[in-house]
Amino acid sequence: MKKFYNKSKLKRGDIIVFYSYELKERLVKRLIGLPGDEIVIKDKGQTFINGIKIEEPYVVYPENLDKKFKVPKNKYLFLGDNRADSFDARRWVNPYIDGKDIEGKAQFVRYPFNRFGKFVIGTDALTH
Repeated sequence: MKKFYNKSKLKRGDIIVFYSYELKERLVKRLIGLPGDEIVIKDKGQTFINGIKIEEPYVVYPENLDKKFKVPKNKYLFLGDNRADSFDARRWVNPYIDGKDIEGKAQFVRYPFNRFGKFVIGTDALTH
């Protein structure tokens, strides 16, 4: 894990380690929304950030779940790559994570052991 001291260097699409006080556990999810972003998730899992549709090659199984978010100042929005089976911001009571709770950027898979190594995205991750 690469520790972050400068949150301004976080980018959409980064895989981030953070602590969720709601769930009382450390999580690893993909950063989707930065402070001030408007996120709209439409049918078939299409994601729009500030009105622009984004491509998400890392999404394994999209989900038909319409949601809208407006990310507050100093907060971030995280989603899992397996959208159909991820307990992420779309289902939390408070969907936003405070910047102070971000611990770092994940760069390597240590567990499960059969996936040990660098991150693989999309359907390649299913066979890795």
